[in-house]
Amino acid sequence: MVSNDQLALMILSTCSEAGIRVPEDVAVLGVDDDELMCAMANPPLSSIPFPAKRVGYEAVAVIEALMAGEAAPDEPVVLPPLPIVTRGSTERLAVSDPDVDKALALIHANIGRRFNVSDLTDNLAVSRRSLERKFHRELSTGIQDEIRRSRVEHART
Repeated sequence: MVSNDQLALMILSTCSEAGIRVPEDVAVLGVDDDELMCAMANPPLSSIPFPAKRVGYEAVAVIEALMAGEAAPDEPVVLPPLPIVTRGSTERLAVSDPDVDKALALIHANIGRRFNVSDLTDNLAVSRRSLERKFHRELSTGIQDEIRRSRVEHART
């Protein structure tokens, strides 16, 4: 995670020049959620929106209280975080098993096509049962459940 989207774009560019794959090798997450900047990035940049208006309102409330003679707050004003806007720069799950990693890449590459567990195992040098066990160990879910989850997530975006 970097402090803003502009710096995140520089990180994406540096990764590309160095042959580091995003999100396969490293995930990149920005802050500000500049929609145009995030959409134009390659891959599209995941980002956390910054609640600038809310920060401004809270700052004004503290200033008004100080001007009214109240004491400064003892604790910092903490705002709840906004949800991450997930895009391509963080879309891969981090897994340690190379077969599960390859399977996830195939699932994401074929997300818009008819693709099932048999298609997946046909492309990998591993049995269906072995891959199911690996999925449960790595992700606590089955292969078909992960395909379904990925399709739903893809449909949302």
